[in-house]
Parts: sequence; C-alpha cells; structure tokens
Amino acid sequence: MNNWEKLPVKYLQARLGAVEAELSKLPRVCTGKRRNRTIIREYYLKDGKGYRHEHYANTPSGQDILELSNRRKQLIAYRKQLILTLKEAASPFVFDAKRIKAPFGRAFWDNKKLRADMEETDYDYEHKGVRYNSRAEVLIAQTLDSLGLRYVYEPLLVLGDDFYYPDFAVFLPEFGRCFFIEFLGRLNEKDYSIKNGVKLGDYMHNGMVVGRDLLMFCGTKTAMPSVDEIICGVSSLIDNLCRLYSSEPSFSIR
Repeated sequence: MNNWEKLPVKYLQARLGAVEAELSKLPRVCTGKRRNRTIIREYYLKDGKGYRHEHYANTPSGQDILELSNRRKQLIAYRKQLILTLKEAASPFVFDAKRIKAPFGRAFWDNKKLRADMEETDYDYEHKGVRYNSRAEVLIAQTLDSLGLRYVYEPLLVLGDDFYYPDFAVFLPEFGRCFFIEFLGRLNEKDYSIKNGVKLGDYMHNGMVVGRDLLMFCGTKTAMPSVDEIICGVSSLIDNLCRLYSSEPSFSIR
C-alpha cells in the first residue's frame, strides 16, 4: 500500500527535486556480450566530457554498476509518479537552506547506532526482519513504509550525560534532517507516565520541539493509533517543516 501521495504537496515537490538531483549523479547503463560473457557498459559525464567504462557482469564492479542501474530505473519510475501527482500544483516549492538549523541532521543519521546492534532484546513482533516491542510500533513502521520515508527503530540518542532509545528516527534527505517518533503505549499506568514525562522533558530541554523534531502517539494496552492518525500526524509535522523552510515570505496577523 502506497500513501506517499497524502504527504504535503510542498514536500513532494522537494522530494522531486531530490530525486532529480540523485538521478543526475547516476550513470546510464546498458548490457552487451563479449566472448559469450555479459558486460556492463557505464556511460557518465565528468567535467562536461562523456566517458564509457566496461565491466564484466560477474565482477564486484559489474554488480555495483548493476545496482546503480536498478536504482536509476526505480527513480525514473518514481519521478514519473511524482510529476503526475504534482502536475496541478500551483507553483514549485523552493526552500531556503539557510533556515535549516536541525539539532539532529545528516551527521546524526549517517553515524546512527541502533539498540538492536548493541544489546539483545526479547521483542515479540517482527516487520521486515526487525523486532518490535508492540503491535502499534509495527503499524507505525508499516505506515512509514507506505509513505516512502526512511526510518530506523530505536536509535541511540545521547543527550548530555543521559541516553535514550526513541522508538523511531525518520530522516528527510530533502531537508537533511531527522525527526523522532515516540509511541507512549501505557499512559494509563502512573509509573510509566512519570518515567516518560522525565524523558520528554529531557528531549525538550535539549532543543527538541514537538511538531518539528518530535511526534508522539499515545495509547493503552487495548488502544493504539490508526493508520489515518499516523499519516495525519506525520504529514502535519512535515507540512510544518515546509513552512519553516519555505523561501516564500511569511505573513503575520496584526
């Protein structure tokens, strides 16, 4: 199931720009034969000049180029879908990179460490080879997949002398930044609520803003958010980022 069309139009415009930028860096590839062996021909531009390299398909370099070729095909198909979705948009979204001051940006994402890589967990639920602690977290992961968003489960987050494992870190390459999702699933239990209140307070003390850096979903042992609620929450946060980063002038009410 794909729900990415439900994301804000401005964000999809930014995503289209990111897709086109990635496509411009990928080589064009075709296959051929030489002495009954499959070869991969790689065509690319460098300093305004065209070059061609050949690789045998069964070599590591050949396999790498094939992966890039498959990625290029996926991006071309996705670009067509984005263009069709955005063809009625009033004007392209242009964001001002100078406005992006994310406390958890690309450096955090590129150097992330996951709880599952550092300690054993006995979680009962699984999705795409990852173990989750609750059905609600699996639902959130499935919904993020349907939105075409990049995410990891329980990344290490160091804040001063304390450290935490927020449920999800979602990376938006279009803006070079992350936001976090927490599912608070036992708010009917007093000790649980107090413990998580301290954690959320620490988040905010270290610069996180709800609706910009942090998204929360709540539940109990018998209740959890719906797919529509998750999509609405994620879309609202991303829409807020689009407004923050827009190069268009903002308006104030006097």
